[in-house]
Amino acid sequence: MKVSYEWLKTLVNIEGISFEQLVEDLSLYSVEVEGSKALTNASKVVIGYVKAKELHPNSDKLSLCQVNIGDEVLSIVCGAPNVRVGQKVMVVLPSGHVSGHEIKVSSIRGIRSEGMICSFQEIGLESKFIPEKFIDGIVVLDDDAPLGINALAYLGLDDYQIELGLT
Repeated sequence: MKVSYEWLKTLVNIEGISFEQLVEDLSLYSVEVEGSKALTNASKVVIGYVKAKELHPNSDKLSLCQVNIGDEVLSIVCGAPNVRVGQKVMVVLPSGHVSGHEIKVSSIRGIRSEGMICSFQEIGLESKFIPEKFIDGIVVLDDDAPLGINALAYLGLDDYQIELGLT
């Protein structure tokens, strides 16, 4: 059986017990833990607002987006076909990680890119949890999503999964 760490917190007072300690204690004192993992494999993911979008001057399929993340505006090269002005999106900041790769300020076809607008697949979410409308592109968040905050926490994806072996 797979359970969520955050869900367990609503049922049992585990205040002050880290995820790692809980997994160890469950294995030692109650039921075998067959596995545990974070729901996503991403870090430094915030909510941004696409202020402007133009075609990349050196590519047919890339866009150059100006993305407000609350305290600054980043210039981000994006290849997603569904990115639009006025959207709230997930943005991986420089030195953040997705899919096992560090995001760095870089030059993409001669244009500076200061982060990454990302999809659910890129943050490592299993495909069975991804709404169909976001299978082929970036995640578009609700208009009331607050800029600059942790996008994974906002979406409830800053959680861990514990697989319990039941006999």
